Amino acid sequence: MLAWSYIGAYHLHEPLQIYVPIFGLIGVASMIAACGFFLYRRQRPYIGASSLGFGFLFWGCYLVSYPFLLASEELTATAFFLSTVVQLFIAVSMIILVLEQLRFLNQRRSHQEICRQQKQKELLQTKMISTEERYRNLFEQASEAIVIAAASDLRILELNQAAEYLLGISRAEAPQHSLSAFCRIEGPAAPQTSREWFELLRHRTLSLVRKDGSLVMSESSGASTDFAGQPAYQFFFREVTERSRLEQQLRHADRLSSLGQMLSGVAHELNNPLAVIKGYLELVLMHHELPDKTRVDLQKVAQESNRAAKLVQNFLAYARERVPHREMFDLNASIQRVTELRKFDFDRLKVEARLTLDPLLSRTHADPDQIQQVLVILVSNALQAMAEANRPGILKISTQQTTQSIRVLIEDNGPGVPKHLEGKIFEPFYATKKAGKGTGLALSLHHTILCEHQGTICFQKSSLGGAGFVLELPVVKVAEDIPTPAPKPDDSHAEAELLPSAKILVLDDAQRHDLLRGCGCARTHRPPGI
Repeated sequence: MLAWSYIGAYHLHEPLQIYVPIFGLIGVASMIAACGFFLYRRQRPYIGASSLGFGFLFWGCYLVSYPFLLASEELTATAFFLSTVVQLFIAVSMIILVLEQLRFLNQRRSHQEICRQQKQKELLQTKMISTEERYRNLFEQASEAIVIAAASDLRILELNQAAEYLLGISRAEAPQHSLSAFCRIEGPAAPQTSREWFELLRHRTLSLVRKDGSLVMSESSGASTDFAGQPAYQFFFREVTERSRLEQQLRHADRLSSLGQMLSGVAHELNNPLAVIKGYLELVLMHHELPDKTRVDLQKVAQESNRAAKLVQNFLAYARERVPHREMFDLNASIQRVTELRKFDFDRLKVEARLTLDPLLSRTHADPDQIQQVLVILVSNALQAMAEANRPGILKISTQQTTQSIRVLIEDNGPGVPKHLEGKIFEPFYATKKAGKGTGLALSLHHTILCEHQGTICFQKSSLGGAGFVLELPVVKVAEDIPTPAPKPDDSHAEAELLPSAKILVLDDAQRHDLLRGCGCARTHRPPGI
């Protein structure tokens, strides 16, 4: 256009020749711009784009015809009018297009915001679902019983598996029950409103009544919550029945320990009068001429006093706490001591004791006190079981020697042990007796004692119809148990050994003086201050 303007200014003299190419070129450019707006209109349904397309098309046509309109003076005013109209149309169209473009940008921005919010919503929904599933899993797998009840009437709305087991109801039938129906409150008056129940159960130990009528000791705690858009109470129940039972058993064991210590002192005090009775009986029998019947009667008294002293000694040996030690001992003698110790109970309960002891039973190296403890408890358990049977009892104890072990079989004709409990009787704190009659520790401790001795204890059906226990101990010999030939007695010292070689100091016991004089001992005066 610059080159053509130069040519027109210096080489051409007709205005029409100069203007037609310039305005024609500008008009073609306007038409090309119009085509561009029409193409843009196909991409975006904008009215402004269509208006601008037509506006630039009219403007291009006007520019192409402008040199011819300018050549006629009559059409000059018309040309200016058309120019003004077309320019105004293009300006309005541009304003419309800009407004439509802004609306499009706002819509796109709003759409992006909506998409972002939708993604956040989906993310929050995913987190909420995940949180709800996690809460549901925690709710279902909680070891404590969780019950959600309506705040208006304590009707059960939801409960977990532990609560189903604790209350004995299923989740389907839970809405038919009120939580207050399962609570046993000890007191003058039960709460009347649900709020009073909530305040009472927030922190309390109470008994829950299961659907089958059994009682369960529990600790409860509660908090206010919302469930499905309505106010509710959430309660946590922790079963403490087992803990209460263990505490009761420990208290019972503590009482038994105190009683044992007291009886041990009483038995120790009984030794003194029994020793005096035995001593005087022996003196009367040794140094007095008595009728035969009187002598026989006094011999019976002496035998019974010996038996009483032996019972006291056995009781002290059992009750006294000793440091565990092992020595060679005779199991048959230990069994006889145990039966002698419980002879009164045998007579009182009308139980016949049948001992079948192997006379050739080997001695073994073990802790006599611990083995006697095992035997005493097994015999006591058998006596208690037979007492509940309300019929004459039979307790059979037999020993048998095998190649490498000693076998003891204790059987009774009591009610026995149920089949489903046979595998649990050696578990700690598992008691088959009624509450308050056992700690559930004895058989577990016996199993531990036998294991420490490399032995075994097991349950088997009794041939008498009741319970039977088999104890096995290995035959262990030590050097001190190997028999050595006794030295031959020396006749030259026989007379010297018959002479008294000991001195006894007796303080403040006049009764002992007569006994010692009767045994041939001389009295020595004690100087003052010694």
